Amino acid sequence: MLHLLVPLLAHVPTYGGGIENCFAVPRHHTISQVIYLRGSGGLEIHCSLDDCPFKFTDILDVDAVFRDEVDQSTYSLYIGCGGCVATADPIVIPPVQLKGYQQAVVEPFTQTRYSSVFAESDRKYNASGIHPSVCSEEHFTIRLVDHMNRTGDHAGPVVWGAVIGLSESFTFAELMLFPVYVVRLRGLPFSPAALLTCCTSFASCSCATTAVFGMSKAGPFGSPC
Repeated sequence: MLHLLVPLLAHVPTYGGGIENCFAVPRHHTISQVIYLRGSGGLEIHCSLDDCPFKFTDILDVDAVFRDEVDQSTYSLYIGCGGCVATADPIVIPPVQLKGYQQAVVEPFTQTRYSSVFAESDRKYNASGIHPSVCSEEHFTIRLVDHMNRTGDHAGPVVWGAVIGLSESFTFAELMLFPVYVVRLRGLPFSPAALLTCCTSFASCSCATTAVFGMSKAGPFGSPC
């Protein structure tokens, strides 16, 4: 039954293991993966002249997606040369000029609504921008600086995802961990609809699902299946 889930999933999700909300990409950069974040932070890929996972002539697939369509003047997004550890990596490139959000999409499995800030044709980055001749930082980054000046319903850290890669490839462990990612991304216990989706999709492996939820902070829904 697990193989039926694969067409529904857009990215390999990642949580944990970062420094100051800055994360190294866990898989090859061509595999579609998202780093789910709250507030300032991002993803980075080490790339020096002698040690880089891609060629400086490559075109990278990139994106930045947001749970809420917050005022874009309240954060700055950077894609290109540099790292994303705030205390170690200076910002050396201008921010992306943002022009609103694309039509919202709902992930079938997580039931989480998100919007990209890029039209599909603009979700590309020319790796020549991080060639050592123009970039001395030896890193590529998708980085956000949250100015934390929102009020009302959007007060607090912005919930967003840094995305790299296009091809889809999921390990068994990644499929099993999707319920944990749902809880952490939404920041709230599952809605009944999300619970039903989880229990239905994982009906054939309820023991594994229960174990995953047991490790998550799912409140009263600790082991829904």
